[in-house]
Amino acid sequence: MNINREKLINDIKAYGRKNRLFLCLFALFCAFAVTVLIFVANNHSFYEKTIVKIVSIEEIEDHVEYSVIGDKRESFYLQKITAVFLNGVDKGELVSLENIRSESNVYDTRFYMGDEIFISENYGEWEIDGVKRDFWVAATLLIFFGALLLVGRKKGIAAFLSLCINIALLWAGINLYINGFNLMAICIAVAVLFTVICLLLIGGFTRMTVISIISTLVGSAVTFGIACAVIYGFNFNGLYVEGLDFLVISIDYRITFMSQLLLGGLGAIMDIAVSVSSAMTELVRRDPFITYGTLLRSGRQVGRDITGTMANVLLFTYLCGSLPLLVVIVSNGVPLLKYIFANCNLEIARFLVGSIGIVVTVPISCYLSAFLLTRKNKKGTRSKGGEAR
Repeated sequence: MNINREKLINDIKAYGRKNRLFLCLFALFCAFAVTVLIFVANNHSFYEKTIVKIVSIEEIEDHVEYSVIGDKRESFYLQKITAVFLNGVDKGELVSLENIRSESNVYDTRFYMGDEIFISENYGEWEIDGVKRDFWVAATLLIFFGALLLVGRKKGIAAFLSLCINIALLWAGINLYINGFNLMAICIAVAVLFTVICLLLIGGFTRMTVISIISTLVGSAVTFGIACAVIYGFNFNGLYVEGLDFLVISIDYRITFMSQLLLGGLGAIMDIAVSVSSAMTELVRRDPFITYGTLLRSGRQVGRDITGTMANVLLFTYLCGSLPLLVVIVSNGVPLLKYIFANCNLEIARFLVGSIGIVVTVPISCYLSAFLLTRKNKKGTRSKGGEAR
């Protein structure tokens, strides 16, 4: 019993010594997170808009109307709100507000005790503009980064850093487009930078990372070429790209659509390339003398297992944004296929192109990984597990 206790204590000490830097870093992050949340919870004076906090609320039924379906009645409620000013010259004073909400809350908001809301004065009357949600946004971002740090450690930090860099690149690309640069050229350059920066930061400069980068870029290029051939070869017209009407700069709708396809499928293609190359690299690390054929067959099996799930991920990702409207359409008796072909054609196109990218990338990753990882074995040199990385 004493031996087990001493062993447990020694293991805890060894773990502490090995992870001392990480534990200190995580403790600093927790302190930083608490500081940020305290600041965000009390940052009302930094806002120009007026913020109030609801201290009491009374809700009564106001009237009843027929819903959009026509055969159901929906109740509407009047919320009489008393709130206290949190900033501005009236800080600490009380104000009375009113809010009409429906039973379904589709086009309006139901407020609760303790909510902090933005208000504005219009012709002497205070009107509600929306809810202050920055605390929950900051909390969600901190939880996300904390989970990355706790689970991924160094790679988690690299993943968060690459995410920030990619957002900055996307913002820079948008500004370049506004200043007159070609949208297609910007998206191609951004896609290459996305891939290289993300994979290098997360995986480091290793053989697996090089394989993943090449597989991602080649798979994206092949997929993009197929999509371009279909769109331009068959002279597609009549595509409606949402939001295109609001662009001040004149642009071919097909260029916008192709840019969406390129960036939309990049994540799935990158994921499949990393998964396949990572699995094959691990096989070589475990068995440095594995043959080209055996490694290739194993990589193909991994690719087959991933392909189906990734295709479903793409389908759910592209169609989930249309789910609320889909429910409304079906409730009003509109045929499902008519709605899909009339309103979801872009999502379906993105899904199909992304799925093609996944299918194309699997053999590219398999053959490239098998060739590069067993090249030394072909020459008769016994590569060690560390070199496979």
